[in-house]
Amino acid sequence: MLAGASGAGGGDDTQRSLRFNAGDSAHLSRTVSSSSNRKTYTFSTWVKKVSSDSLVNMIFGSYTDGSNRLYLAHQGATDKILLYCRIGGADIVEITTDAVFRDYSAWMHLVLSIDSTASASADRVKIYINGTQQSLNTAVALGQNVDTYINAAAPHYIGFLSGASYLNGYLADIQFVDGQALDYTSFTEFDANGVLQPKAYSGTYGTNGFHLDFKDNSSSAALGNDAAGS
Repeated sequence: MLAGASGAGGGDDTQRSLRFNAGDSAHLSRTVSSSSNRKTYTFSTWVKKVSSDSLVNMIFGSYTDGSNRLYLAHQGATDKILLYCRIGGADIVEITTDAVFRDYSAWMHLVLSIDSTASASADRVKIYINGTQQSLNTAVALGQNVDTYINAAAPHYIGFLSGASYLNGYLADIQFVDGQALDYTSFTEFDANGVLQPKAYSGTYGTNGFHLDFKDNSSSAALGNDAAGS
């Protein structure tokens, strides 16, 4: 399936998506061997949730146990995007979008941009959906210079976190940039008709960064090949 919002790929020739079927416990995982920048990073992907449900549909996160975890998810009960982090049993951040997302027939582009070094609280967590920065409901604000659990030396997941928390949907053009807080313009652009399309990212990925384009489908393992060469 093509990842473009209009049903066709844009300037970066995005051609493939990966189907995550919750019933099959489908997910990708990687254990980060050495901790990297836990204060500043960007996660970008095209996502299409396929149906309404009451579950927390995990998109990206890291997990060791209930006291040490972070996840970015589509909340089934509210249809909002949720970011949650707990470290050492203490809540570090809990934020949801004010907007709800209930169009299960359409792709949407999602960017999570984190920079806990920012002096202003509003600049530390930014979420962009389809090229629009989202208004956020903050239950627990991310403190200045606080380390999150992404880039910790721990298991990291796409489409899963723990227990029965899986994604039921599609993901395409997944990019993680370690050490930079970027917005949607690094990964997408609007075409002449005002439709958001993917574009090639021209920057660096950092120590633990990666790009999953799913172009190599020669085997199950090859689906996790990193196009960034990390």
